[in-house]
Amino acid sequence: MPADSTIVQTTTNNVVDSSSDLHGLLSLVVGWWWVIILLAIIVLIGYTKKKWVVKFYRRVFIKFLIKMDKFIIIYNQWDILYSKGLYEQLINECNEADNNSEILEEEKEKINNYREKAETAKKSREISVLLNDVDIKIDGGFLNDSKGLIEKVKALLCTYNAKDKKSFSEKIIVLENKIKTKKIEKLETTVQEAIDKKEYESLIQALSTKSLTNEGLSKKEISPVIGLVKNACQTLTNSYLKEGKINDAITLVNYCFQLDTLKDDEFVSELKESIVKEIKLLISEKINKYLPTEAKSIRDRYNEFLPNSVLREINLKSASNLNGNLNCSKELEHYAS
Repeated sequence: MPADSTIVQTTTNNVVDSSSDLHGLLSLVVGWWWVIILLAIIVLIGYTKKKWVVKFYRRVFIKFLIKMDKFIIIYNQWDILYSKGLYEQLINECNEADNNSEILEEEKEKINNYREKAETAKKSREISVLLNDVDIKIDGGFLNDSKGLIEKVKALLCTYNAKDKKSFSEKIIVLENKIKTKKIEKLETTVQEAIDKKEYESLIQALSTKSLTNEGLSKKEISPVIGLVKNACQTLTNSYLKEGKINDAITLVNYCFQLDTLKDDEFVSELKESIVKEIKLLISEKINKYLPTEAKSIRDRYNEFLPNSVLREINLKSASNLNGNLNCSKELEHYAS
């Protein structure tokens, strides 16, 4: 029987030891639950790339570090996020950490510095991307879109105080000048096409004050285009007069007077004067040849175009020539008698 008694005692001891081990294991689990959860999350992240999983893990991780007062580790993590350009994530984590009531004011100030640093970097990157998009759109001919993006950049710069603000402002000036250059080139092409096709209504529309204002162009800025119009009008007028197409020359000059950019220019007055001079020459030739009817016909045809001073001059010359012709006739009659 002693043998049986020994077996029972041994079995009892084994059961007690097993119970003790189980109790110790449960105590370990209860005491280190957060470590087990953290390890489980890390394992889960290892099997998935879902953003919400990573975000949840980061949130739990930051809260754990705050609870353990391990801000140095948190700041190291944020430095890594900043170096990788993950500014949005850094800002979110700063906001979540800042809402923790257990954080001291000293740490909150550091958190705020990280947030401001990330916000500045994020805005700087956004501005750079927008300015790059502006450049691309300008090259693609989307000038109105590029202008809208520039206005967006200007709005961002109003609340941006980093040291590279000046360089961004200078870049905007360069891009705006590039837009104006493209607009002037486009206007020059439109004007040249209108001149070649003799579509003067389109020319008037393209160079109207309203159109130029809408495009943000001044008369000074489009001086090369105005020079193009002047040269074309001068060449056409000379050609019309040489070919005896006075009506076409008058039509062209009348259109010039309707151009907002030329109507007050001395060039148009000089152009009209050259046509008036040609008409006067034609009338004078008829008068000198004692063809008053033909002279009057030419004068009446261009009566509305000719200045009053020129009409009076023509009338006086016609009358003087007619009187001279009558006197000559009387002298011939006297000698004949």
